[in-house]
Amino acid sequence: MSQKLMIEKFARDVLGCTCPDSVFKKIECGWRVIDSINKVFEIQIGGRLLIFLWDEEISNVKKTIHSVLQCGRDFRDNKSFNRFRLVITSNLNEEIRRDIEEQFQKNSQVDDKIHLHFIPRNQIPKKIYKTQTEDGEG
Repeated sequence: MSQKLMIEKFARDVLGCTCPDSVFKKIECGWRVIDSINKVFEIQIGGRLLIFLWDEEISNVKKTIHSVLQCGRDFRDNKSFNRFRLVITSNLNEEIRRDIEEQFQKNSQVDDKIHLHFIPRNQIPKKIYKTQTEDGEG
C-alpha cells in the first residue's frame, strides 16, 4: 500500500475524517520541530486538514502540550486549513490520558476545529512516517 493511500486510510478510518476524495489528491508530510523539546510528524491533506503525530515522553506531553497546540492552531489559521488534529501516539495509562484531556479542554488555543486523539504507536503504520522526498510520493 502506498504512503498516500495509507495516510488516507488512517485519516478516514482511525481519525474519522469525512473530507471528500478530492481533498486527498494532495498530501504533504514531514518532520516539524516546534521548539527545543518537541518534534512532530506533520501531515497536510489537501490544504484542509492538518495532522500532527506526536510521540513524546509522558512528562513532556503534560508540560508542553500548550506549545504544540499553539503551533498547530497558528499554522492551521495562517494557512487557512479547516481542521487540526493532534494525535498523541505515546502509550499512556488512563489517569495520564484524562489529565491531558483536561488540559486540552481548558486550553485557550482549543476551538471546535481542533481535535485530540490518543492512538497507540503500534497502531500507526511505520510507513506513514516517511517524508515525500524519501519515497517519492506526493
